[in-house]
Amino acid sequence: MDKCHFDYIDPSFDANSAAQATLNVIVGTESISLYGAGPAGEPLALKTQTLSAGQSDTLSLKTEWSKVLEEEAILNWSYESARCAVFNAQATLVPRRMFDADRLPEYFTLLLPPGDYTYGYDVLTEYECFLAYAADPTLDSLAEQYFPGEKPTHLATSWLKHLHNIAPANDFAIFANLRHQIVQVAVLDRQNLLFYNSFQCQRPNDLLYYILLIYDQFKLDPETIPLTLSGCVEEGSETYRLLLRYIREIRLAQAAPQQRQGPAGIPGHYWLDLACLAAMPRS
Repeated sequence: MDKCHFDYIDPSFDANSAAQATLNVIVGTESISLYGAGPAGEPLALKTQTLSAGQSDTLSLKTEWSKVLEEEAILNWSYESARCAVFNAQATLVPRRMFDADRLPEYFTLLLPPGDYTYGYDVLTEYECFLAYAADPTLDSLAEQYFPGEKPTHLATSWLKHLHNIAPANDFAIFANLRHQIVQVAVLDRQNLLFYNSFQCQRPNDLLYYILLIYDQFKLDPETIPLTLSGCVEEGSETYRLLLRYIREIRLAQAAPQQRQGPAGIPGHYWLDLACLAAMPRS
């Protein structure tokens, strides 16, 4: 899969100017990324750190998470506000009429192997549903430790809210956001959310399989319905070219309205999910 590493700090950004900035951090099983934004939303810092431990090695992941969070100076400055999103593949949509916050584990009975999980949920009023998620307790505790007073959200929540704003009003749309070896896929019909899920993708062929499966499941024609990509994908890469052999039109996601011009060499679609997190209204 394509690599999507970026490491940018504005020369004027320091611990003093951080007091007028906002910090947005995504902590996941595959990477940690951050976006420090100035008063006008301008990027003061954009960084990503890939984790090597893998999802199944909780102890090693905990060590890596802690090391990055402790050693990254930017994460230890004081900000006007800070927000954290957790990201993993264990998230599911629950219609509003069927949701019960006291029964979160039941939504994952058939989806997850037995284990120790921390459960949470976010509200998606745009779609009349809730997004429930199960996280490694270490992931959740680290988010709370480094962002006290800020309830972590799941990354899918801010991304799906953004898609509601940009989806066509009179047609279907398929979106995919790639974070290293996990892809999020959403299908919308006239701004109504029909499908959301995440998949593990070790190779470009894995991604192609899941994308074409979604086209087939919803009887959508890849000759007429474009695919919009964001995250770790480069135009012209092996992954991009493989998808283009089967899908007539592939679009790289345009920058979100709230994204200011990013630094040279870091396309807006690389850090779209960070910008979506920054733009999400606070509860």
